[in-house]
Amino acid sequence: MNLARALDRAAKALRLRPKDVLSKDDATPLVNEIEIARREWHSAQIYFDSVSEPALVDHAIYMVEASQKKYCYLLRQARQQNIHLPSLERIIRRGQNAPTV
Repeated sequence: MNLARALDRAAKALRLRPKDVLSKDDATPLVNEIEIARREWHSAQIYFDSVSEPALVDHAIYMVEASQKKYCYLLRQARQQNIHLPSLERIIRRGQNAPTV
């Protein structure tokens, strides 16, 4: 798969659809950031799966690891702030099934 196509797929994975927007009750900035970070992680995995050139593989690994660390950091912040919203629980469950490199 060529790079342009891989980047297009990754960009599409980040787009919000109306059903993905959090409800007003769940609309805390941290919860929204967690959802964005989860999408970035997923997008980085798509990018990793689609590259084949050695230099791009290294870059893709960096992207996956960086986005994973950001996502996990935000989840820890939510737990420390005792944020227990239904949307956060769904995000955590999705994160358990999140891609790994």
